[in-house]
Amino acid sequence: MKRIFAALFFLFAAAPSYAASVLTAEERDERRLQFNEYAQNRLQALEAGDEAAGGRPWALDLTGAYGYDSNAVIDTPRTGDRFVEGDAAFRWAGEGPVSWDAAVNTITYEDESESDYWDASVAPTVEFELGPSFGLRETWTLSYVHYPQDEDLRYWKNALLTELQHKPWERVAHGPYHEVEFRSFTDRDALTAGNQPGPDLRHDVRHEAGWSASWEPWSGTAFGARAAYQNNRSNDVFNDFNDYHGGTFSGYAYRNLAPRVSIVGLAGYDLKKYESRTFLPPLPRFNPKPERDNFWYAGASLYFSVNESVALGLHYLRSENTSNDVQQKYGGNQISFSLGWSV
Repeated sequence: MKRIFAALFFLFAAAPSYAASVLTAEERDERRLQFNEYAQNRLQALEAGDEAAGGRPWALDLTGAYGYDSNAVIDTPRTGDRFVEGDAAFRWAGEGPVSWDAAVNTITYEDESESDYWDASVAPTVEFELGPSFGLRETWTLSYVHYPQDEDLRYWKNALLTELQHKPWERVAHGPYHEVEFRSFTDRDALTAGNQPGPDLRHDVRHEAGWSASWEPWSGTAFGARAAYQNNRSNDVFNDFNDYHGGTFSGYAYRNLAPRVSIVGLAGYDLKKYESRTFLPPLPRFNPKPERDNFWYAGASLYFSVNESVALGLHYLRSENTSNDVQQKYGGNQISFSLGWSV
């Protein structure tokens, strides 16, 4: 079970998104964080139980990967490039209600350096028992995202995730959740109505509210799914391309195939209806239409444990955006190999 986090992280940590070119890197990073945080949140209880069984309250994972991205810069010609990725993740979960997660991740492309980035995060979690089968979990995440080649995309993120969990049976859990995220850019000015940099730095507020469920039918097997409504609001006034609402649907499956072999996969769909981002449809229609993006993704990761501390991984991800704007229809494949060390 301890390999779940590493497998899911390298499946989706570099996952791209596809939208208007002015927001490509920004939205790609948003999808990357969504994938990783979703996997961690859904499987946190399983990982904690595995660590307790091992007799210690903490875990450290160091992983490196080398891979190929068929659409590294998210453009119509689909420019491909090789990349190197590194990840360090630490988790502490004692006997009390508080646990801590901390992580550092970096991605470096061979030629397309504008896609390079690194981020660091810390996330304490507090759990409360509300009854024999109900629980409340609060997770606060503070992270910093840094793009070396683009100072306009550097920002701090504060997020609070509230989850109400109901366990009608020992291996089944479900319940509503809500996350509010505050994103504060460090060098990017908010735009005024006259399309000029304003006196304030840009900041976004994003909400996601939905329902999640997980099922562990037996040891070494786990399934999960979620469905949610989401929206984003920015303090930009002119051409506020980042205001949207929509839905997100995701699911994962994990299976321990043999004592040394495990497989994990995740698939989903993300809908975004933009409120200010418009395009002109082909003739004879001249009326601008708001952009609507349908983002699909699916991937799988196969892991082989060399011993208790070392594991090899093979990872594949396919993603596709089907937009009503023909200029925003993109897709891509990623394949990578990883070497991980855990204590």
